[in-house]
Amino acid sequence: MNIATRWTEAGAVSHKQPERGCLSLRGRRRCAPDTRIFRAKPSYREVSFIAKFTKQAICASFRKFLEQKPLEQITVKDIVDDCEINRKTFYYYYQDIYALLDDVFQMHLQEIKEKLPPEQHSLQEAMKVITGYLYDERRITSHVFKSLGYEKINDILFDSCMMYIPEFVKQSASGLSVCDGDLKLISTYCSITIAGLLTKWISQGMQTIPEETIDRFFEIVKGCARLSLENAAALNRQDG
Repeated sequence: MNIATRWTEAGAVSHKQPERGCLSLRGRRRCAPDTRIFRAKPSYREVSFIAKFTKQAICASFRKFLEQKPLEQITVKDIVDDCEINRKTFYYYYQDIYALLDDVFQMHLQEIKEKLPPEQHSLQEAMKVITGYLYDERRITSHVFKSLGYEKINDILFDSCMMYIPEFVKQSASGLSVCDGDLKLISTYCSITIAGLLTKWISQGMQTIPEETIDRFFEIVKGCARLSLENAAALNRQDG
């Protein structure tokens, strides 16, 4: 079933032309319905709908192939044949496979963010959500990792950690006088450490969900963060 057929079934319908009058031989007007079907010019809403629908179909097809094989083995022909669209339609939306990969990867990240608890929840729980999602989608994650590389994945995970770690460090600094610069420095240090561990876990194939490891790790990190903050507070007293 091609994109046009799917779109029609999803809600876009053909319209009948209104009845039109005609004259009989006696000059009397007769109104007979014209049963011809024509395609009305699509509205802006319909155009936007089919564009969104087409992109979703392309992305869904690409994700399906990512579960089956590495990026370098996926071709534009695979996707257009699967979606039953032509190559021009694909290139209207994406410059190449790598542009599509970036779009799908952003969708992948958005799905993770939607599953993350609010910022006020613990960093520990957030890391469990991230690792759980990556584990559930491990075939896609593995193929995306191999395509983007260690450094790119590590940067993305670092940014995710920085959504939570500053609050974690701030809570650990309770009762201590630590300047904002030191809080940021310690937050960066913790984010680099956690992102590096997660990236290493992905590169090794995500064999298990490391919930117990995460629990133990955060107990250790909590002590390290507190010690770092105490050292920072001591330096502030010396500087003062």
